[in-house]
Amino acid sequence: MFGILNKKRWKNSARIINSYHEFDTVDYGIAWVDPRDIIGLSLNPNKIKNDEKMKKLKSSVYANGWTNESPFTLHLCKLPNGKYTVSNGGNHRAYLSNKLKTPHIQALVTIIIPKNLIPEEIKAQIEYFILKENDFELKAKETNEFLSFLAI
Repeated sequence: MFGILNKKRWKNSARIINSYHEFDTVDYGIAWVDPRDIIGLSLNPNKIKNDEKMKKLKSSVYANGWTNESPFTLHLCKLPNGKYTVSNGGNHRAYLSNKLKTPHIQALVTIIIPKNLIPEEIKAQIEYFILKENDFELKAKETNEFLSFLAI
């Protein structure tokens, strides 16, 4: 019975993220993360815990230790409460690092910011820079078309 009390209860990443309704994201980059703070997976934990990919990962970790290879492929969303959920990949590493109580791992982190927490003046600045970026992209496209016309 004690094992059941300590068993991690994974949440569904899509449900967690969608619970914030309207939000913006900020790409933070590679960061060190405590696996105990990862609460959500984008795949069903019952399907990944003993599949072939997990067996290979376990074998590699037991042979070489936790190496933090390819942190770009472990994509986590940092939630407003400070916890994380797997976004586009890395379910097996999130699951195994948590199970092994690895003290920290590297991951590509995107921060979720609910729109209702963004001050109005910051929203206005974001909108301004989005418009400037659109203008820049349009001018770059026009310049490329002109240079192509000139065969340069």
